[in-house]
Amino acid sequence: MFHFQMVLNRRENSIFLLPQIAQQCLVFLTTGEVPEDSTGFKLLFTSIEKEVEDVPLKFELPGGIPKWVRGTLIKNGPGKFEMGDKRVVHAFDGFAKLSSWKFPGDGESLYFTTKMQQTNYYKDSVATNTIAPYVLFAGTIPEENTIQKMQRMMNGMDNNLVNVYESSKTNPDPELVALNDMWKLYTLNMTKVELKKTYKPFLPKHIEDPDSSMKGFLENIMGIKMPEIPGLSSAHPLFEYKKDNWVTYYVKIELDGQSEFSVIRLGEDMVPKEVTSWKVDSNAIPYMHSFAVTENYAAFFATPCYFDFPHLMAEGTFDIKSAMRCEPNDPMVIYVVDLRTSKMTKLETKYPGLIIHFINSYETDNGTKIVADCTHFPGFEQLTGITVPTMINVEERNKFETPNRLTRFTLDLTTLTVTAEHLHSMPSIDSVMTHIEFPVINENHRSLNYCNFWGTIFKADNIHYGKWAIGKKNVCGNPSADLIWHKPNHYPMEPWFIPRPDSSSEDDGVVITSILDGEKGKNYLAVLNGTTLEMMNYAYMPIHLPMDFHGRFIANKF
Repeated sequence: MFHFQMVLNRRENSIFLLPQIAQQCLVFLTTGEVPEDSTGFKLLFTSIEKEVEDVPLKFELPGGIPKWVRGTLIKNGPGKFEMGDKRVVHAFDGFAKLSSWKFPGDGESLYFTTKMQQTNYYKDSVATNTIAPYVLFAGTIPEENTIQKMQRMMNGMDNNLVNVYESSKTNPDPELVALNDMWKLYTLNMTKVELKKTYKPFLPKHIEDPDSSMKGFLENIMGIKMPEIPGLSSAHPLFEYKKDNWVTYYVKIELDGQSEFSVIRLGEDMVPKEVTSWKVDSNAIPYMHSFAVTENYAAFFATPCYFDFPHLMAEGTFDIKSAMRCEPNDPMVIYVVDLRTSKMTKLETKYPGLIIHFINSYETDNGTKIVADCTHFPGFEQLTGITVPTMINVEERNKFETPNRLTRFTLDLTTLTVTAEHLHSMPSIDSVMTHIEFPVINENHRSLNYCNFWGTIFKADNIHYGKWAIGKKNVCGNPSADLIWHKPNHYPMEPWFIPRPDSSSEDDGVVITSILDGEKGKNYLAVLNGTTLEMMNYAYMPIHLPMDFHGRFIANKF
């Protein structure tokens, strides 16, 4: 049983939790005697194709919000889960929808836009009134036959619903890019929240595709369409420290032998430039949703959770989920790239598991060590288990484990050794705070030593998956500063932290996030105090939004 001191925020009737031990146990955290009350949870996986543009929203509490909150929050995620007679199995296959909230900076106004991404996957599906033949993560309901599944391989994947990222930090009018873990980049018009341009896969000059001429002959002369083999990348590129370009990676997949893993820079011109590359086995391409970047290094954690595309083809399911496998007893290998020299150093470890999100990374000991904080999982279940049938069934989703552990890896570049430790909280909330995911930091501390991050907590009572909360975690040896915000039947998405201008305190700012009010059946944009997690204000949208994944706040851009 968990014990907390409770502070009731009477302004908006939310429960705000402090990690001191108290005399009574909150209903929020139970031992199972209280039945789950997750009113409205199904809306997180319920389609809403309705689109709106620049709808004014009204803050509910007097006083507005700080005027220095000025810019646009844009989030990416699924908006529709079926078309005609078919439904997708997995949330990752929902048709992508972008939502934005514009803050003009007057402390009062807020404008909301949400639109379906006009991808070929979506447009072709609308035109045919079924789920068009593009590669899916986990298939359809009803299940398709083998020939139909093979047809999906012909068009590749065309559904960037995971993240968005700006192309430049210095340009006042940057391109915005929609991303997933497959390399197919779209740029966006941020004002209209509409797709502009698609960029072709990156191909290093030294590995020019030997099959391109044969493919052209077969497709253009013989009329035989070849399958689109996806290129792998990260949905979480990172800006290189004090530079105006991303660091990310690209894997050109070969179905036999070895594939090429390329570390690349991507600037405002959207032209990839290779830093270095190495070979990986095609039947064991490490899955890397994110990676670590410090002032001088990029670190790629090759976990023993792999893409095995030959297996996908051989098994005949032709969905991405079938290509994923984990070897739970195998240790991860870390590739550290010196961004100054392009030198790659390989570090062996004794640690298995999968890393989904890196929180932040930085150098210590005069650059001889790298500290990388992350959410660490034992396997792929956290990704593969987010199926729509599971999530809308109370009993089934409560079986869904959230086994992640907040972990700090320390890489010694002198001895080439790696150590790991868990980032614990107060004993009273440690088993809750460890579930925190979708971590965000004060971006002014990116690639530098830091103390705080914020995130979303799923299954926050360790029993009911429908208990969601927002957490704030201290990683500088002060776990008593950890905080949790929760309101029954309210489901917060990934937060974003906006720092107060010119403040010297890392957590001085606001946390903004979209929250589904399950009782009203609508989302609201919440503004919380970044230091205390107390609600400052909130504004309801005219509709609900399904669960989103990731996004960004672009300051001074509308």
